[in-house]
Amino acid sequence: MINRSPRPYSTLPSRANRGASRIGQYVTIGANSSISSSIVEDNVLIGARSVLEPGSYVEENAALQAGTRVEAGALIPGGQLWGGNPARYVKDLDGHEIAEIRSIAEQTYGAATDHAAQSTPWGNAYVQTEALRKALAKTE
Repeated sequence: MINRSPRPYSTLPSRANRGASRIGQYVTIGANSSISSSIVEDNVLIGARSVLEPGSYVEENAALQAGTRVEAGALIPGGQLWGGNPARYVKDLDGHEIAEIRSIAEQTYGAATDHAAQSTPWGNAYVQTEALRKALAKTE
């Protein structure tokens, strides 16, 4: 999921219904991740299968490795890589790594946009149905 909203933050209802999560711009959230009543600032990479518990806060230009669990109320400082269960500091990110977070978000957004343009809301079964109708109309 990539948020490219013109607003600084988008508010998403949490599954736990305890409050809303705020997701900044250029945030990539990996597959099967769970975010509950948390704040994620701009330019953040959240690895697949990560869990952000209620009240957790991820600052700008931070990254979480796959499978990271951020405990309730925890703060992930900006410019750092965290990983593990529970989340632990791994290292400071350099300028290239921080730039790569935004690049990944832009690439993922582009791929999702391309995919959406090639898909229809109801699938493509109607294309086959229309082709069959045309073929049957020609034989009559």
